[in-house]
Amino acid sequence: MVEEGDDRFRPALNFYGGYDHFYYARIYYYGKTYGPVTERTTMVALNRKFGLFRTQSLVAGVGVSLLLEQTAIAF
Repeated sequence: MVEEGDDRFRPALNFYGGYDHFYYARIYYYGKTYGPVTERTTMVALNRKFGLFRTQSLVAGVGVSLLLEQTAIAF
C-alpha cells in the first residue's frame, strides 16, 4: 500500500533488492483509472547506507530518486 496524502491508501507494486548491507534499490509502481482518466506513478530509488561515528549501530543513508507521473485523459 502507498499513501498518497490525506490518509488515502492505494494498492501498489513494490520491489526491494540489495547488493549487500550497504547498497539497495526500491521500485514502486501504482495507479488507478476512473472514468476517462488514467493515472500511473513509477518511482525508482537507489541508496547507500553507512555507519555513523565508526559504528553500525547508528546508520545514515544517501541516494537518488527518479519519479515518473503520467495522467492521461481519453474521451
